[in-house]
Amino acid sequence: MGAMKQQILTALVNAFMTFKPAEDWIAPKADTIGSKASGIMQLEDDQYDENYAEAVGQIAHGVLAAVAEGLLGIIDQDVRKTASPEFAGMSLGGRPVYATPTYSATKNTGWYTIAYNSGDRASAVFFVRDTATGYHSSIHFIAQHLYRKNHIAVLSSSYYGTAGGAIRQIRLLSETTYGGAALQVYVASNNIPVQVWMDQNYQQSGWTLVNWSTDTYDLPEKTLVDLTSFTPGMATSGNFSVQGKLTAASIDPEYVHYEENTRAAITQKVQQDIPTEKLGGAVMFYNKEASQMEYFVPNKGEFRTLQNEVVGRVDPVLTGPGDEEEGGV
Repeated sequence: MGAMKQQILTALVNAFMTFKPAEDWIAPKADTIGSKASGIMQLEDDQYDENYAEAVGQIAHGVLAAVAEGLLGIIDQDVRKTASPEFAGMSLGGRPVYATPTYSATKNTGWYTIAYNSGDRASAVFFVRDTATGYHSSIHFIAQHLYRKNHIAVLSSSYYGTAGGAIRQIRLLSETTYGGAALQVYVASNNIPVQVWMDQNYQQSGWTLVNWSTDTYDLPEKTLVDLTSFTPGMATSGNFSVQGKLTAASIDPEYVHYEENTRAAITQKVQQDIPTEKLGGAVMFYNKEASQMEYFVPNKGEFRTLQNEVVGRVDPVLTGPGDEEEGGV
């Protein structure tokens, strides 16, 4: 390789090392790197002197323009968090990841399809809302379809009306492994202005937005979330796991399943999880060794049956995690 060619390649490396922020290099797409560089690289070494500056500029611009679209698919989401209108419609492999403008419509009572997948993989974040007087639904949720496996996670659902928002339910329709899926929402009143946004549509081949379609799908209902059962709040059509302690003002379960446990294990978990000010309460569990329900009163160190009979004792637990006496140095 001639010395001048080496200089050109070095200049290209330096151009990448001094990459400017995304908003500065999104420019009208230039010719590809091949068409920009092929003729230049065929020049004889002694011709590089007069062509050097133009060569470096053309090749660098060609490379940056050619890879800009691909880089948009992998750069951090911060670019889209502050996206101005020129960022609207960015795509990753042809799939929109920052969808503006939205689909808007005025609809009556019924189910409406807002997105579909042809039969493989889809996962994205959606925001749906109504702007009708007295309702004002605002729902952020994730919808996932993976070869017949469906999941809906409602990140936040809120409304103004005392009877709930105009958007009351979300469901996924699907059947066979490759039969595709339809994402639908239920509008519970007439003449309702509704809108939908979609973001983070990264999975292949992803969701395709639909403009509030009333088309029917010959698919059974697989997954449904009733927003009226918990709104305002959040929910999931799947399971919810917390590794630490879950604190709630009240609970309303259909049933409670107690896993097998032992007194020693419960004592250890209480020491790890329960703050000092709550150690006067009680922890209920299923004692697999005694085959019975029991509860533990930490600050007394007592294990009792549901008939309040003391059946075991340990040293009282008087301090919670983080409240141990600090040692000196």
